[in-house]
Amino acid sequence: MAVINLREYDEKNTSIRRSWKSHYFQGTTGGRETSVTLIETFLQRDYSGEWIDGVSFLYYDNEIEFFHVEGLSKIQYR
Repeated sequence: MAVINLREYDEKNTSIRRSWKSHYFQGTTGGRETSVTLIETFLQRDYSGEWIDGVSFLYYDNEIEFFHVEGLSKIQYR
């Protein structure tokens, strides 16, 4: 299983307008899209070779607890 610890690209650069917390995790549609994209990108379900059997996501070393990305708060299996 892979553990992916999400962090913001550059916390000191305030000119970056998109962040996990304030952009990609917000809204029902955007949050769902982010969840599916991250999960499917790492699991590579169509790949038939040897690969990870699951993926877990963290945000700054902590469980993800945002409303619209609930799928990222639990282990996702192939």
